[in-house]
Amino acid sequence: MRFHSAQEIKLDLLKKNVQKVREIAPTNEILFMVKANAYGHGVYDIVRYSFREIGIKEFGVATLGEALLLRENLPEDDFDLFIFSDLEIGHGDNYRHYIDKRLIPVISNKKDLELILENKELEQLPLCLKFNTGMNRLGFLASEVREIALRLKREKRDIYHLMTHIACASQSAHTNKKNMNQQKSFLEIKAVFSDENIKVKFSSISNSGMIEQGAGLSETHIRPGLMLYGPSALIPQLRESSLYQGEIISKISAEILETFEVDRGQPIGYGAKPVPHKGTIAVASLGYGDGISQNYNGASVRCGANIGRIFGRINMDMIFVLFAEGVSIQSGEFVEIWGHDRETFHSLSDHMQSSGYEVFCQITSRVPRIYTIN
Repeated sequence: MRFHSAQEIKLDLLKKNVQKVREIAPTNEILFMVKANAYGHGVYDIVRYSFREIGIKEFGVATLGEALLLRENLPEDDFDLFIFSDLEIGHGDNYRHYIDKRLIPVISNKKDLELILENKELEQLPLCLKFNTGMNRLGFLASEVREIALRLKREKRDIYHLMTHIACASQSAHTNKKNMNQQKSFLEIKAVFSDENIKVKFSSISNSGMIEQGAGLSETHIRPGLMLYGPSALIPQLRESSLYQGEIISKISAEILETFEVDRGQPIGYGAKPVPHKGTIAVASLGYGDGISQNYNGASVRCGANIGRIFGRINMDMIFVLFAEGVSIQSGEFVEIWGHDRETFHSLSDHMQSSGYEVFCQITSRVPRIYTIN
């Protein structure tokens, strides 16, 4: 753990973001995606606050391991917990966890479905089925829907939650042909189950990008992830038309360890890169060991009212920030890598040719997370 850098997370901003999503989708239940340690924000604190203070009752993780740790650390909180990919339901006695810990597997292949249908101990396990309508990652094929419907009919089992995943949700939900085809395919899948009198209790299709466009809201649920942490999930050209304007819930800052004046051409750090102009170098306590990758090179950062740029090679434990000549920067002050303004955050992720998902998830556990409520 570090003592000169921190990720401050404002939980009240999360609450505001949830409210903004509920204004877009007032009739939909929220299945909040908190995989990858709540996108790098600390899953226990995020889930605890979301359940107890915001009223979210359903959460999604990627792996059985993530789900077991959540149950272990929040044993008294009675929320629904979906596992989306690494189910491990057929490995040894792992299926017992789904009974004992009240876990819901998102079933995406016939092997796992058969294991559940043939196991009498799992008769009461809610069936959550995921169909591949064009993502081509995980999910039953649309061509298998009638076979699955007939199988469920024989077992007298209904579907608790039916879902799919939109592959190009960052693009237009209304004009992108792939998005339109996926939405159409999902409706056709639902119709087959209806024709066979298989009840579908809940359904969802919309991840963050779709929600921002008001698409897929005719289903019972939405599955926001990135947007609840603040950023838009849309491509830059569509952000201005988004229905959602959230705030970044976290802020990353690092203390300046040392400053010194430099002349144009003076070499700095590994590789001895020459500075392009006279100015002040601030050495700040973050590096690639903390999740600040080489892609941050050249990114704008802030120290009070002064703007500098990350310069030279990122060190494991430190970065160099180059400020203009005459700027007064002192050791002990803090450099802000990103703050709560989402346009600044978008500029950072665009500069890195990355996404908000990656930027958040790269921050390692070495950076202390501090939770505040204003």
